[in-house]
Amino acid sequence: YQHLPNGCEWAFNLVWGHSVSSDLIHWEHLPDAIVPDGSGLDADGCFSGCAAIDTDGTPLILYTGVRLRTNPNAAPMPPPECDLNLPFIESQLYATPLEKGD
Repeated sequence: YQHLPNGCEWAFNLVWGHSVSSDLIHWEHLPDAIVPDGSGLDADGCFSGCAAIDTDGTPLILYTGVRLRTNPNAAPMPPPECDLNLPFIESQLYATPLEKGD
């Protein structure tokens, strides 16, 4: 699920939360699953996406990474022919577990 760890009003820097439940009534909140790294393609937010299983059984999280043009660490910029000149740039990304059992 998406949430803002430091507020309740919409802003950039959305993260993917992580919770587990054995009965869908009682939930245990775990550390966030995907967080913006401050640089790169998801420097300013990890937006909506979905989960899938790769052909080898590896879980994948497919999501939209967002970076603001005003962030000097958020590179590269899109090629001119693909640039919509919005204040933010979206990229389609994926994440996999660090370890097989995660």
